[in-house]
Amino acid sequence: ADPILWLNMSSSTMDTLQLSDYAERYVVDRFSSLDGVAQVRIGGRQRYAMRIWLDRDQLAARELTVADVEAALQNENVELPAGSIESAQRDFTLRVERSYLKPEDFAKLPLSKGEGGYVVRLGDVARVELTSAERRAYFQSNGVPNVGLGIVRNSTANALDVAREARAQAEEVQKSLPQGTNIFVAFDTTTFIDAAVERVYHTLIEAVVLVLVVIWVFLGSARAALIPAVTVPVCLIAAFIALYAFDFSINLLTLLALVLCIGLVVDDAIVVVENIQRRIDLGEPPLVAAKRGTGQVAFAVIATTAVLV
Repeated sequence: ADPILWLNMSSSTMDTLQLSDYAERYVVDRFSSLDGVAQVRIGGRQRYAMRIWLDRDQLAARELTVADVEAALQNENVELPAGSIESAQRDFTLRVERSYLKPEDFAKLPLSKGEGGYVVRLGDVARVELTSAERRAYFQSNGVPNVGLGIVRNSTANALDVAREARAQAEEVQKSLPQGTNIFVAFDTTTFIDAAVERVYHTLIEAVVLVLVVIWVFLGSARAALIPAVTVPVCLIAAFIALYAFDFSINLLTLLALVLCIGLVVDDAIVVVENIQRRIDLGEPPLVAAKRGTGQVAFAVIATTAVLV
């Protein structure tokens, strides 16, 4: 899944490598713990890497090859399990850490034994440096290198809620960042969702008003228009109750469905009201006309609505 929100981190006191390491250590977990967040991606990340620059002449002088260096690195730079310690309350797993952590440690790594018992070490045939790995992605904002945090939501989470919590969390994170380091929203897809939902609300109101005006104009009776005017909000309230009961979210699709259903509800109301009015015009008392007129078209109205839905 694609991130719904990108947060950029910039710093005037740390380079991209240091900023990437800081974000991974201290910032990512604070966003990963938010409800509805499935993953936090780091964009433009740089990783630390131990680079070994071999000297061809020195290798040849000591009768070594690149394969010999690679084999020594694989055989010596390993972590081994060391068993476990068990107690009544806890179990502790032990491991033997790698003894090569710094460039100086790698420089002392033995490769072979030369003449006279002299040990050839990696530092004799290579230059070892702790630097950044090859960079494959760049993040910039206004020409300034940044590190991006992409917020990926769960498939069942509401995008608007997740983005809102992420923005609030970014404000809290900003308070604890080192001086000269900032975090800000670079891209937010929910902005378009907010605009679309707001537009649907306006469309919903416009549809209700236009429907009532059309009914009043064509039926020629304010009393007749009053019935659909009451029917529409009652049905909308019932729809929202059903959405809440089944734990459905109010999103773009559900709001568009409500807009379409307004037309169906009004159609049904017009059919029923017109049939009742026809029976009243034929001389039936209003209560009798309402009962018989509704019963006469009830099945047809329900069947038509069910088919359309």
